Amino acid sequence: MASEPSSGKPVSLDTEANRLKVLTEIASDSRERRIEPAISKVSRLGFYFPRFAELIGCEPGEEIEILESLADLGCLSRQIYEQVDLCPFCLNSDLRYRRLCPNCRSTLIVKKEVLHHFRCGWVGLEEEAADERALICPKCHKHMRHIGIDYERAAQSYYCTVCKKIFSQPLEQFLSLSCGREVAKDGTMIAPIFAYKLTPVGKDVVNRQSFNGIPTQRGIIETDYNLYTRNYVERRLEELMNRYLRYQVGFSAALISIDQFTRWTSEKGHVVASNAVKLVASVLRGETRGVDLPGLYDEHTFLVLLPQTGHKGAKAFAKRFSQRLTELSVPHLEETPSVSIAVGSCPEDGEDSSSIVTQLIERLKRCQQKGGNTILGPEDEKRLPNIGVKIT
Repeated sequence: MASEPSSGKPVSLDTEANRLKVLTEIASDSRERRIEPAISKVSRLGFYFPRFAELIGCEPGEEIEILESLADLGCLSRQIYEQVDLCPFCLNSDLRYRRLCPNCRSTLIVKKEVLHHFRCGWVGLEEEAADERALICPKCHKHMRHIGIDYERAAQSYYCTVCKKIFSQPLEQFLSLSCGREVAKDGTMIAPIFAYKLTPVGKDVVNRQSFNGIPTQRGIIETDYNLYTRNYVERRLEELMNRYLRYQVGFSAALISIDQFTRWTSEKGHVVASNAVKLVASVLRGETRGVDLPGLYDEHTFLVLLPQTGHKGAKAFAKRFSQRLTELSVPHLEETPSVSIAVGSCPEDGEDSSSIVTQLIERLKRCQQKGGNTILGPEDEKRLPNIGVKIT
């Protein structure tokens, strides 16, 4: 789970040292067999790679992040192995299939044979009409002797032992055993589970014991959002700071957080909330210039670098972006996104990148303490006009 933008962010297992350790272990197999997962009762995805979990010393399933990173770098090739259903709220595969009564939602339902008496129209359970060896209609008390003439057997139906209703199809859903939320049968997230195999690129990395020279597309672009990655933006921030120190060319940055993300995740599920973030990201791309660097800081926060832009220009960008969001309709949500935006500038906020980031994080916290929908810059803070609810 992504964390809030703070110094307390959990340390990722996906480090270069761990990648190299796992890759070296894979290369030690002289037969170069396909690396396949095993079933796990405790892994979030229901699968894990025990060999690498033990090697790294992590919980089952956490090692998949490293394997995926190596695949993104071209060191491993992916081969689809399985697909699993995930709860859209907690993203866990620990789901229990349930059939419910559509009337009272009880799980105490049973399959029953249902009869239809042509003469009086009675429809009910066969056991209600059974009288020793004969069938007698409970409604009109006439014998039902000949199937197809006196009565017919309806399609197999269900009977609720709680509310006594008869129905043809139960309500089908999943219950997440991790978070306790109910999920519609067609409302789960489908996640692929991969097997992996070492590639020539991976062999070269193992031989050199270095990732230098490997194309790092994963380190540049978050493909799901079409934004730069956090690591890449932070590297470019260092470059902008070095440029300032040498040539005195200032710049600005903006840290942008979607105010409703946590509530949307809780109420609507991770799929709806993530899709909203992707739509906001598309608006952000449209509002930035070619020289700007919009990146994904965490799962609902963006970090944007604005070269050769002062704090007034950065605040103008922030206001323009916020206003553009009032026109955005998000599927399955009844309100438009609002954002909290912290603006920072060099040299106003310091002459090193850590000072800029620290100021941005502190300002963003103050924006959120004010209730969100706020812009706060180096010299002052400005409350945006209230944004009305938009029905989608």
